[in-house]
Amino acid sequence: EHFERESFAVKEEFEHIFIDVQDYDVAILPIEGDASLIDFDESKKLGIVYELDRDMLVIKARNDRKWFDYIGINTGDRELKLYLPKNAYTSLTVSTDTGDITVSDEVAFIRSSVTTSTGDIKFRAKIPGWWKSLKSECGKITWCPKDKLKKNTLVVVVIILAIAIAVGVLDFAFS
Repeated sequence: EHFERESFAVKEEFEHIFIDVQDYDVAILPIEGDASLIDFDESKKLGIVYELDRDMLVIKARNDRKWFDYIGINTGDRELKLYLPKNAYTSLTVSTDTGDITVSDEVAFIRSSVTTSTGDIKFRAKIPGWWKSLKSECGKITWCPKDKLKKNTLVVVVIILAIAIAVGVLDFAFS
């Protein structure tokens, strides 16, 4: 399947980004200026569609393949690059099945969700206020009292020692 590089400039502003692209590698990178740029590989049967829904940029994979198009060898990675002005965005959601995901350290998101089934994730984006949020969430944890913690730790250590002794005896008996 022959792929060509395509690009769309997005001049409208948005705060939220939603990307669901199946088997594309995704890279989110900074760009100078006010417009965003969507740069991707496209063929007759595979590509990218995007829309602005209020203040959310939605990018999805277009897949017009038939079942028999999946038979054969994959001849290369498809790549989606989203270039963003260096603003702080409210949320980022990225999902891909087999692609890698890379997010530059020169962009910032307040909330993010990044998932891939078999790809690698390199997330370096700034998340303003994450330390404060982490401290707030840790404050909501109900911690175990010290005496109960000591008792439970002792139970775990005794069980581990018992299993180790049993495995040692069985090893000695069968060797």
